[in-house]
Amino acid sequence: MTFRFVANVDGADFTEATQGLDAAETLFVISQKPLPHWRQ
Repeated sequence: MTFRFVANVDGADFTEATQGLDAAETLFVISQKPLPHWRQ
C-alpha cells in the first residue's frame, strides 16, 4: 500500500503527487480543518 499527500490546491503539486496512479485502484480521502467560529 502506498500513501501520497497533497497539502494544498496547487495543480502542479496535485499532478506530481498523483502521477502514475491507476484510477481503478486509487482512493482519495479529502480532509479539511473546521473554520473558526468568530464571536461578536
